[in-house]
Amino acid sequence: MKKTNLLSLVAAVAIISGSSAVASDTSKTEVTGYAKAYYDSVDSDANSLLSQGSAKANIGLHVDVNHTFNKKVKANLGVSVLDTANLEDEVVSGVVAGASAHQTTLDIANIEITPQDNTNIKVGRMLYKSPLLNSDNWSVHKNTFEGIAVTHEMGKLMFQAAAFDKEHQRNAGTDFNEYASTMYTMGVTKKLKGATANLHLYKSDEVTAVYASCGKAISPSLKMGAQVIHMNPDAAGSSTLGLGLKASKAVDAGVVTLAYSHIGNGVLPIGKLSDLGTKTPLYTTGFTSDTDVVGMSNSDTLKLSFKTKVAGANVVAFGLVTDNDSVGAGTSTEFGAKAIFKPSENTNLMVLGSVADHETGGFQGKDGLLRVVATYSF
Repeated sequence: MKKTNLLSLVAAVAIISGSSAVASDTSKTEVTGYAKAYYDSVDSDANSLLSQGSAKANIGLHVDVNHTFNKKVKANLGVSVLDTANLEDEVVSGVVAGASAHQTTLDIANIEITPQDNTNIKVGRMLYKSPLLNSDNWSVHKNTFEGIAVTHEMGKLMFQAAAFDKEHQRNAGTDFNEYASTMYTMGVTKKLKGATANLHLYKSDEVTAVYASCGKAISPSLKMGAQVIHMNPDAAGSSTLGLGLKASKAVDAGVVTLAYSHIGNGVLPIGKLSDLGTKTPLYTTGFTSDTDVVGMSNSDTLKLSFKTKVAGANVVAFGLVTDNDSVGAGTSTEFGAKAIFKPSENTNLMVLGSVADHETGGFQGKDGLLRVVATYSF
């Protein structure tokens, strides 16, 4: 994909849309956003849970400015600001997100064209949603991509395609990093009554990947799902296959889900598609059990979870065990829970925690996690 200056793209779209766009009766500007506060603490041999050495924190503000020129053309800007309010001097030892205590990033800057009601085109910096390239939305600094993306709906089918040259990592400062080669992706999703199936392809000079999944409501209370991920090459230069299965059963108190995943003889490095740290889409992922645990070579993971409501809060609790033949004793476990409270229409409070015993991965030797995120939307 030829590298293109964003200002040139904006100018081209302005010419295409015509001078009447600004004067259109539908012309309007909307300003939305949210403020967030984060606290994160990890229990380890070096630092106990809630101690200053184990804790990180941020406060953040994200503002979106969206201007509609007419029914077909729209401009979107998004700016994120992160700070720590000097908490690192007294209460915590680092930042949850971002690369420094104080930074501002232009996360989103794109022109959005809707030539038809069922077709959307974005050019510039944007959020993107697909199984293996995805904007991790929990942070103020979202994972965003720079390039062009197209979606088209046709009845029960939705097609999407994109080509990206750059990405913004939520934990890597304010710069957009350029890919070694353009990342191309295309996908199709089909929705029917009680069933959904999708297929996504990813291709660059460095890696080729395929993701396929399907979900089916067997009965009003029972749902089944299956997923396949194939990546070539993996981190060791060979081909890797991942499989996932799940079954969800609605009961009086909530929903019980049993999930299983298997990774073949090779690592499933989602990070090879980008450096964003995007979480693996495997059904068995936990809070600290991610690609470097459930996605490791020759691993089998079993996860049991329960979703319910407690005192008005949405609560999910889970336990998982991963058996990995390629790493030492090879068994990792994690037990965790997450609660989301909504005190008001604009306020959201998320609290999650887990205890774990990992034999591999970034959380090896770290026994527990506590994270609190408070959000106010406007």
